[in-house]
Amino acid sequence: VKSPKKSKVALTKEGFQAVRELDNGNIYGVMLAEMISNIFKEGMWFKALTPYMLILTNNDPIQVGNMLTLNGITRAFTGVVSGRMAINAYGVEAVWIVTGFIGLLSILINVVCLAKSSVPAAYFLNFAWAIYNGLWNSCL
Repeated sequence: VKSPKKSKVALTKEGFQAVRELDNGNIYGVMLAEMISNIFKEGMWFKALTPYMLILTNNDPIQVGNMLTLNGITRAFTGVVSGRMAINAYGVEAVWIVTGFIGLLSILINVVCLAKSSVPAAYFLNFAWAIYNGLWNSCL
């Protein structure tokens, strides 16, 4: 017995309904958003980040590697935790607001990094931007 064929409109409606039901509770959806963001947003940031950190650390590749590791681990952890817990508990709007405040804080830290050439501030900048990017990716 053949099942009746559904129209493209009906299939599209079912697809959107499935997305609404998932409501960011699916870890694979979070990972997909992370991957897409990594390609377009973080890809450009990392191209600028490494030379920027090399200048601040007087060409110390060990410190730059430590900063990039801190950034990557923090971003991944924040993305998964916010995607699995924070958005479900507080809603995407609240997480967007927190993301905005962290982004503003990160801009201020960046000004300190530029003005003082501070290596500790550069570590904190990597940490703050990683949290910002992890939250941003989850909110997508």
